Amino acid sequence: MSRASCARSRNLSRQRDFKKGDQIVYYGVLGTCTPFVEFLGFALRSLELEQVFVPLVDENKAKKISHVDDIGMQARLAHVVLKPKVIVIMGGLSMRI
Repeated sequence: MSRASCARSRNLSRQRDFKKGDQIVYYGVLGTCTPFVEFLGFALRSLELEQVFVPLVDENKAKKISHVDDIGMQARLAHVVLKPKVIVIMGGLSMRI
């Protein structure tokens, strides 16, 4: 593993860099990226971050990702003010729609 790869891995796994309420914003394609974003949200749920999904790059349509009992994480209707600490660009944005 290269030195750069090790540094990236170390930075991504440092939970102390995040505090409760920090925001992660995922940009992706409706349908194909949404389930992956919800899966990632489920994996990070214990960090108590605010997670947001932006379909394509239309920030006016941003949806908060939150836990729904007996279902899991879901992108839901909610007014969201974007103030990301981390931006995640999903690979689906490279697809033609």
